[in-house]
Amino acid sequence: MPSTTWPMARTLEISMSEVSETRQRSPLLLALAVSLALNCLGAGYLIGHHAAFVPSPPPMAPAAVNSLGERLKHLPLDERRRFQRAMQPDRPAIRQAREELAVARSRIAQVMAAEPYDPGQMRQAFADARAKAEVLRERVQVAMARALAVLSADSRRQLAGP
Repeated sequence: MPSTTWPMARTLEISMSEVSETRQRSPLLLALAVSLALNCLGAGYLIGHHAAFVPSPPPMAPAAVNSLGERLKHLPLDERRRFQRAMQPDRPAIRQAREELAVARSRIAQVMAAEPYDPGQMRQAFADARAKAEVLRERVQVAMARALAVLSADSRRQLAGP
């Protein structure tokens, strides 16, 4: 005659075997979860690194080689000296204009960092720096127009560049 406790004993036996299988699988499941997490982190790093890649700008060397100052160095020595002598009377005015522009740029930095920030003062500082830059530009251009007159046509063509 079958026992009434048999199905319960069988349930208890199955439950105990499932617990022991689960305990055996736990380290394996844990290792798989850790491996999956590390793979996701690695993939995220690689994707983020490549997505954030910004190419570097081209080198500035060609612009420096084509500058007027660089081309002046290639003039014959007597032409360079003549040009420098012609620029000499304007050097103090040009130096003063450069210093005034430097002061105006310093003012921009001061206003930008001030607390509380005042947009009106910032606009005024920018306007002052623009005005000082224009004065400098004008003084340099007037001096160069006068100094270029002492050069030969060949030297002026060489300075004009390609």
